[in-house]
Amino acid sequence: MKLDQKAVAALDLPVGKSDAIYFDDALPGFGCRLRRGGGGRVLKTWVVQYRRGGRRTRRVLLGSAEILGAEKARAAAKVLLAKVALGQDPQADKAERRRQDSQTLGALVVEFLAFKRPTIRPPTYVNLELYLR
Repeated sequence: MKLDQKAVAALDLPVGKSDAIYFDDALPGFGCRLRRGGGGRVLKTWVVQYRRGGRRTRRVLLGSAEILGAEKARAAAKVLLAKVALGQDPQADKAERRRQDSQTLGALVVEFLAFKRPTIRPPTYVNLELYLR
């Protein structure tokens, strides 16, 4: 089936399952993931699944189906799948960005303040924390 707004609205979880992915016939790797959330509510998200270099399957979350329309999700999936076809790994790129973001000044300020706290007077520490955070 081709995943569009009408088809996704009609999707439901199979009996006894709390997680299922329905893939699009027109664009391989593009799908809609259904998961049972709090209170029995079914959450629908757009995903792209791909295999790169014979490795295990990777999945990239595009966004909620309630917020992101089917056509925009399909366009984003095409971009991601094109990157994979050209030899890139979008999931690895995302992990690398997260790793780089953890090495920012904000992350180092916390470590610096913990290191300095025992060696400086309390009023100095308060001022230092005020200006650095």
